[in-house]
Amino acid sequence: MKKTEVRVPELVRLLEGKETICTDQLQALIEKAQKPVVTEEMARSILQPKRTDILGVDVVVSALSGKGIKIELTQDERERYGYVPFSEETLKMAANHQWRGKRAILWWAPPERYGLTMLKLRDAFGISKDTQPCVYDNDWWLKEKFAKEVLKEGWHLTLAELPDESRDKTYDGQKALLTKEEELLTPVEVMYLCLVNYLVNDGERLLYDCYSRTDTLDSHGYVVRLGIFYPDGLIVDNSCLGSRVSSFGVLAARKFD
Repeated sequence: MKKTEVRVPELVRLLEGKETICTDQLQALIEKAQKPVVTEEMARSILQPKRTDILGVDVVVSALSGKGIKIELTQDERERYGYVPFSEETLKMAANHQWRGKRAILWWAPPERYGLTMLKLRDAFGISKDTQPCVYDNDWWLKEKFAKEVLKEGWHLTLAELPDESRDKTYDGQKALLTKEEELLTPVEVMYLCLVNYLVNDGERLLYDCYSRTDTLDSHGYVVRLGIFYPDGLIVDNSCLGSRVSSFGVLAARKFD
Protein backbone atom coordinates (compact mmCIF):
# COMPACT_ATOMS: atom_id res chain seq x y z
CA MET A 1 0.00 0.00 0.00
CA LYS A 2 1.24 3.45 -0.87
CA LYS A 3 1.53 6.17 1.71
CA THR A 4 2.54 9.79 1.46
CA GLU A 5 4.95 11.32 3.93
CA VAL A 6 7.89 13.67 4.05
CA ARG A 7 10.96 11.50 3.54
CA VAL A 8 13.56 13.24 5.70
CA PRO A 9 16.61 11.60 4.06
CA GLU A 10 15.26 12.59 0.64
CA LEU A 11 14.66 16.17 1.81
CA VAL A 12 18.22 16.29 3.16
CA ARG A 13 19.51 15.09 -0.21
CA LEU A 14 17.54 17.78 -2.02
CA LEU A 15 18.92 20.45 0.33
CA GLU A 16 22.52 19.27 -0.02
CA GLY A 17 24.90 22.09 -0.95
CA LYS A 18 22.38 24.84 -0.20
CA GLU A 19 23.34 27.27 2.59
CA THR A 20 20.21 29.41 2.25
CA ILE A 21 16.91 28.89 0.49
CA CYS A 22 13.73 30.90 -0.08
CA THR A 23 10.61 29.69 1.68
CA ASP A 24 8.81 29.02 -1.61
CA GLN A 25 11.75 26.95 -2.83
CA LEU A 26 11.76 25.05 0.47
CA GLN A 27 8.05 24.34 0.10
CA ALA A 28 8.64 23.02 -3.41
CA LEU A 29 11.36 20.68 -2.12
CA ILE A 30 9.11 19.49 0.70
CA GLU A 31 6.40 18.70 -1.83
CA LYS A 32 8.94 16.81 -3.92
CA ALA A 33 9.96 14.81 -0.85
CA GLN A 34 6.29 13.97 -0.23
CA LYS A 35 5.96 11.79 -3.32
CA PRO A 36 4.52 8.33 -2.68
CA VAL A 37 7.07 6.09 -1.03
CA VAL A 38 8.57 3.26 -3.10
CA THR A 39 10.65 0.87 -1.04
CA GLU A 40 13.26 -1.56 -2.33
CA GLU A 41 10.82 -4.39 -1.56
CA MET A 42 8.10 -2.72 -3.63
CA ALA A 43 10.52 -2.10 -6.48
CA ARG A 44 11.53 -5.75 -6.41
CA SER A 45 7.88 -6.85 -6.58
CA ILE A 46 7.40 -4.68 -9.67
CA LEU A 47 10.58 -5.59 -11.51
CA GLN A 48 11.44 -9.20 -10.82
CA PRO A 49 8.14 -10.84 -11.94
CA LYS A 50 8.94 -9.25 -15.33
CA ARG A 51 12.52 -10.59 -15.18
CA THR A 52 13.92 -7.09 -14.79
CA ASP A 53 17.01 -7.00 -12.64
CA ILE A 54 17.51 -5.21 -9.35
CA LEU A 55 20.96 -5.09 -7.82
CA GLY A 56 19.88 -4.25 -4.29
CA VAL A 57 21.73 -3.14 -1.20
CA ASP A 58 22.45 -6.48 0.43
CA VAL A 59 23.46 -8.37 -2.72
CA VAL A 60 25.80 -5.54 -3.76
CA VAL A 61 27.39 -5.36 -0.30
CA SER A 62 27.95 -9.13 -0.43
CA ALA A 63 29.34 -9.06 -3.97
CA LEU A 64 31.78 -6.25 -3.22
CA SER A 65 32.89 -7.96 -0.02
CA GLY A 66 34.06 -10.89 -2.14
CA LYS A 67 36.37 -8.47 -3.94
CA GLY A 68 37.80 -7.02 -0.76
CA ILE A 69 35.60 -3.91 -0.70
CA LYS A 70 33.96 -3.94 2.73
CA ILE A 71 30.85 -1.79 2.99
CA GLU A 72 29.29 -1.10 6.38
CA LEU A 73 26.13 1.01 6.48
CA THR A 74 24.85 3.06 9.36
CA GLN A 75 21.24 2.72 10.46
CA ASP A 76 20.47 6.10 8.91
CA GLU A 77 21.97 5.00 5.61
CA ARG A 78 20.00 1.78 5.60
CA GLU A 79 16.83 3.77 6.19
CA ARG A 80 17.68 6.20 3.40
CA TYR A 81 18.58 3.51 0.89
CA GLY A 82 15.42 1.62 1.75
CA TYR A 83 13.59 4.09 -0.49
CA VAL A 84 13.95 4.08 -4.26
CA PRO A 85 13.80 7.55 -5.91
CA PHE A 86 11.70 6.37 -8.85
CA SER A 87 7.93 6.19 -9.08
CA GLU A 88 5.92 3.00 -9.49
CA GLU A 89 4.97 4.21 -12.97
CA THR A 90 8.61 4.59 -13.99
CA LEU A 91 9.51 1.15 -12.62
CA LYS A 92 6.55 -0.48 -14.37
CA MET A 93 7.62 1.15 -17.63
CA ALA A 94 11.10 -0.30 -17.17
CA ALA A 95 9.73 -3.72 -16.19
CA ASN A 96 7.60 -3.89 -19.33
CA HIS A 97 10.51 -2.88 -21.61
CA GLN A 98 8.67 0.30 -22.53
CA TRP A 99 11.80 2.42 -22.05
CA ARG A 100 13.24 2.49 -25.57
CA GLY A 101 12.13 -1.12 -25.96
CA LYS A 102 15.11 -2.41 -24.00
CA ARG A 103 15.81 -4.16 -20.71
CA ALA A 104 16.66 -1.98 -17.74
CA ILE A 105 18.48 -2.51 -14.43
CA LEU A 106 17.81 -0.86 -11.07
CA TRP A 107 21.06 -0.85 -9.15
CA TRP A 108 22.52 0.52 -5.94
CA ALA A 109 25.94 2.06 -5.30
CA PRO A 110 27.65 2.41 -1.88
CA PRO A 111 28.09 5.69 0.02
CA GLU A 112 30.56 8.09 -1.53
CA ARG A 113 32.64 8.03 1.65
CA TYR A 114 34.03 4.71 0.38
CA GLY A 115 35.53 6.51 -2.61
CA LEU A 116 34.76 3.97 -5.31
CA THR A 117 36.62 5.18 -8.39
CA MET A 118 37.65 3.45 -11.60
CA LEU A 119 41.15 3.08 -10.17
CA LYS A 120 39.82 1.44 -7.01
CA LEU A 121 37.59 -0.90 -9.04
CA ARG A 122 40.55 -1.82 -11.26
CA ASP A 123 42.62 -2.64 -8.18
CA ALA A 124 39.82 -4.72 -6.63
CA PHE A 125 38.81 -6.69 -9.74
CA GLY A 126 42.27 -6.87 -11.29
CA ILE A 127 43.51 -7.07 -14.87
CA SER A 128 44.16 -10.80 -15.09
CA LYS A 129 41.69 -12.87 -17.07
CA ASP A 130 42.46 -15.75 -14.71
CA THR A 131 40.10 -14.03 -12.24
CA GLN A 132 36.69 -13.03 -13.60
CA PRO A 133 35.43 -10.44 -14.07
CA CYS A 134 38.35 -8.15 -14.71
CA VAL A 135 39.33 -4.86 -16.31
CA TYR A 136 41.24 -4.90 -19.59
CA ASP A 137 44.96 -4.28 -19.18
CA ASN A 138 45.55 -0.91 -20.78
CA ASP A 139 46.93 2.12 -19.00
CA TRP A 140 46.28 5.21 -21.12
CA TRP A 141 43.46 6.35 -18.82
CA LEU A 142 45.03 5.74 -15.41
CA LYS A 143 46.21 9.36 -15.00
CA GLU A 144 43.08 10.91 -16.47
CA LYS A 145 40.90 13.02 -14.20
CA PHE A 146 37.83 10.82 -14.74
CA ALA A 147 39.70 7.78 -13.37
CA LYS A 148 39.60 9.42 -9.93
CA GLU A 149 35.96 10.52 -9.97
CA VAL A 150 33.92 8.91 -7.20
CA LEU A 151 30.86 6.81 -8.01
CA LYS A 152 27.61 8.57 -7.11
CA GLU A 153 25.95 6.76 -4.24
CA GLY A 154 22.41 5.45 -4.06
CA TRP A 155 19.93 4.09 -6.56
CA HIS A 156 20.33 4.24 -10.34
CA LEU A 157 17.98 3.11 -13.10
CA THR A 158 19.72 2.51 -16.41
CA LEU A 159 19.29 0.64 -19.64
CA ALA A 160 21.13 -2.68 -19.82
CA GLU A 161 21.25 -2.69 -23.62
CA LEU A 162 22.15 -0.09 -26.22
CA PRO A 163 19.09 1.45 -27.85
CA ASP A 164 19.11 0.60 -31.54
CA GLU A 165 18.60 4.24 -32.46
CA SER A 166 21.78 5.26 -30.59
CA ARG A 167 24.08 3.16 -32.77
CA ASP A 168 25.99 4.45 -35.80
CA LYS A 169 25.65 8.09 -34.78
CA THR A 170 28.06 10.86 -33.88
CA TYR A 171 28.40 11.75 -30.22
CA ASP A 172 26.28 14.87 -30.69
CA GLY A 173 23.68 12.78 -32.50
CA GLN A 174 23.56 10.33 -29.61
CA LYS A 175 23.19 13.08 -27.01
CA ALA A 176 20.39 14.64 -29.07
CA LEU A 177 18.36 11.45 -28.59
CA LEU A 178 18.15 11.92 -24.82
CA THR A 179 14.86 13.10 -23.37
CA LYS A 180 14.60 15.49 -20.44
CA GLU A 181 14.20 12.46 -18.16
CA GLU A 182 17.45 10.85 -19.36
CA GLU A 183 21.17 11.44 -19.01
CA LEU A 184 24.38 9.70 -20.00
CA LEU A 185 26.26 7.49 -17.59
CA THR A 186 29.67 8.45 -16.25
CA PRO A 187 32.67 6.17 -16.95
CA VAL A 188 32.79 4.89 -13.37
CA GLU A 189 29.05 4.12 -13.46
CA VAL A 190 29.47 1.97 -16.57
CA MET A 191 32.46 0.14 -15.10
CA TYR A 192 30.78 -0.49 -11.77
CA LEU A 193 27.53 -1.68 -13.36
CA CYS A 194 29.24 -4.13 -15.70
CA LEU A 195 31.51 -5.62 -13.02
CA VAL A 196 28.93 -5.89 -10.23
CA ASN A 197 26.22 -7.18 -12.55
CA TYR A 198 28.60 -9.97 -13.61
CA LEU A 199 29.03 -11.00 -9.97
CA VAL A 200 25.33 -10.91 -9.14
CA ASN A 201 23.83 -12.24 -12.37
CA ASP A 202 25.76 -15.46 -12.95
CA GLY A 203 28.50 -14.11 -15.15
CA GLU A 204 26.35 -12.01 -17.49
CA ARG A 205 28.45 -9.63 -19.56
CA LEU A 206 26.74 -6.33 -20.32
CA LEU A 207 28.24 -4.55 -23.35
CA TYR A 208 29.73 -7.85 -24.48
CA ASP A 209 30.24 -6.91 -28.12
CA CYS A 210 29.68 -3.15 -28.12
CA TYR A 211 30.68 0.11 -26.46
CA SER A 212 28.70 2.68 -24.51
CA ARG A 213 29.90 6.23 -24.84
CA THR A 214 29.74 8.22 -21.60
CA ASP A 215 29.18 11.81 -20.51
CA THR A 216 32.93 12.44 -20.28
CA LEU A 217 35.68 13.72 -22.59
CA ASP A 218 39.29 12.83 -21.84
CA SER A 219 42.11 15.35 -21.59
CA HIS A 220 42.56 15.31 -25.38
CA GLY A 221 38.91 15.97 -26.16
CA TYR A 222 37.91 12.42 -27.10
CA VAL A 223 34.77 10.84 -25.66
CA VAL A 224 35.36 8.05 -23.16
CA ARG A 225 33.68 4.73 -23.96
CA LEU A 226 33.60 1.36 -22.23
CA GLY A 227 32.65 -2.09 -23.46
CA ILE A 228 33.71 -5.17 -25.45
CA PHE A 229 33.44 -7.03 -22.16
CA TYR A 230 35.20 -10.24 -23.20
CA PRO A 231 37.05 -12.50 -20.72
CA ASP A 232 40.12 -10.34 -21.44
CA GLY A 233 38.35 -7.63 -19.44
CA LEU A 234 36.12 -4.60 -19.72
CA ILE A 235 37.85 -2.14 -22.04
CA VAL A 236 38.20 1.56 -21.31
CA ASP A 237 38.75 3.37 -24.62
CA ASN A 238 38.00 6.64 -26.37
CA SER A 239 36.85 7.85 -29.77
CA CYS A 240 36.46 10.97 -31.87
CA LEU A 241 33.23 12.83 -31.31
CA GLY A 242 32.36 12.65 -34.99
CA SER A 243 32.94 8.94 -35.51
CA ARG A 244 29.94 6.77 -36.40
CA VAL A 245 30.24 3.04 -35.70
CA SER A 246 27.45 0.46 -35.43
CA SER A 247 28.93 -0.95 -32.20
CA PHE A 248 29.00 2.49 -30.50
CA GLY A 249 25.87 3.53 -28.63
CA VAL A 250 24.85 5.05 -25.30
CA LEU A 251 23.34 3.51 -22.19
CA ALA A 252 20.86 6.04 -20.83
CA ALA A 253 20.22 6.65 -17.14
CA ARG A 254 16.90 7.77 -15.77
CA LYS A 255 16.85 10.95 -13.71
CA PHE A 256 15.12 10.82 -10.33
CA ASP A 257 11.36 11.28 -10.42
